[in-house]
Amino acid sequence: MRYMDYEEFTGILDRCIEKIKESGKQYDEVIAVVRGGMTAAHYIAKELRLPVGVYFPGQKQYSLVLNNHRSNTILFVEDLVAKGRTFTEIEQHMKGAAWETTNWDFLPVLVDASFQGDFPLQGLKTDEWIVFPYEKMEKMTEGDRGLFREGTDVYAK
Repeated sequence: MRYMDYEEFTGILDRCIEKIKESGKQYDEVIAVVRGGMTAAHYIAKELRLPVGVYFPGQKQYSLVLNNHRSNTILFVEDLVAKGRTFTEIEQHMKGAAWETTNWDFLPVLVDASFQGDFPLQGLKTDEWIVFPYEKMEKMTEGDRGLFREGTDVYAK
């Protein structure tokens, strides 16, 4: 288990921002996947000068809230992908009638090396247990990605 300091964290985000710029894709809005994606989404949105909306995993109603109702191309930002459950949930949500014409991409800051697959805009793929700068090392349990519905971190209690 290792602690990631703020400089390393923002360095990964800066590389993700460069990937976004290199892609040539223009987003209307950045979507913070609540909880872990909030800090990264704020940083990316500020750098790209975009509004920020939110996505609440596990919610049946009002799970996606746009800041600008006219946003047609959006970027979901999540802190990490371990098994891909939140990504799969977002993918299913975006197939719904209300969102089927919305273009979207997914940017995870970290991807667990055991996850099968890659995301074009992803940050770091690692098999290390990383503790983010906004987390407390002593409250983390190595091997559990702290999935808020099933994890062992303090939010799951």
